[in-house]
Parts: sequence; C-alpha cells; structure tokens
Amino acid sequence: MTIEGEQKPAKKFIGDMPFGITTEFIQAHLHEIEKEIAQINEYLTKKDTPEQLRKSAEDRKINNEQVLEKSPDEIFHLLKEVYDFVKVLEQSGLAQTDILQKIKSERPELNQAIGRFYGILRSQVWGYQLGQSLFAFGLQE
Repeated sequence: MTIEGEQKPAKKFIGDMPFGITTEFIQAHLHEIEKEIAQINEYLTKKDTPEQLRKSAEDRKINNEQVLEKSPDEIFHLLKEVYDFVKVLEQSGLAQTDILQKIKSERPELNQAIGRFYGILRSQVWGYQLGQSLFAFGLQE
C-alpha cells in the first residue's frame, strides 16, 4: 500500500532477477533454429509457393542464419553483457526510458544483440520485458 505523496520505487527490468540463461539452453535454441532452417529450405523448394510467402520465408531464414553466426559461448557472453549493463544502470537509479536510450545510443552492439537473440532473451522475464520495451521505444522515436 502506497502512502499518498510517497514516491513509488522506479520500475526495473531486472531488479533482483537472476541472469537465468545457460549455454545448454542456448544450444537447444540454436538446434531448434537449425531445424527451422531445414523446414524453410524444404518449403522454398515448392514451386507453387506464393511470392509474398516465399519472400517472408527467405527473410526468416536470413534472420535465423544470423543467429547461428555466433557460438553458444559468444551468445552467452553477449547476453550476460546486456544483463550486466542494464543492472548497473538500474542500480545507478536510471529510469527505464533512460536505460533504453543509453542502450541505443551508447551500446548499439547490445541493441542489435537484444533484437537478434530475443528468442533466447524472452525465456527470462527480464529479457522479455527489456526486448519488448526496446521494440516499443524504437516505435516511439
């Protein structure tokens, strides 16, 4: 219960949540992506596929292939860097919108990693919230 006039604590992406992502989980996720790429390749061999659906499948395949460009260890360390960066900013008292702005302006490689590896991040509440907020923040700009 909040007392009138009392300031509410700032909403946080991470707060006291653990990182929670393992290399084993990343490996399993990458395996699923490999299977999806195989399915897309099979789909693209069909001659009667409408052009718009073919283009969508090709785009999905390209995005998936970009995820596979990094090893599970590289992905783990990159996502841990995202987590640590956001956690430090939260602990310094920055508001969520300021954190999002810092990610976009000061750490574009982390911004890109959040988008590229969102399929992994969304397995954690903090990663889901951060990814969704960053996407919405981008729409506002």
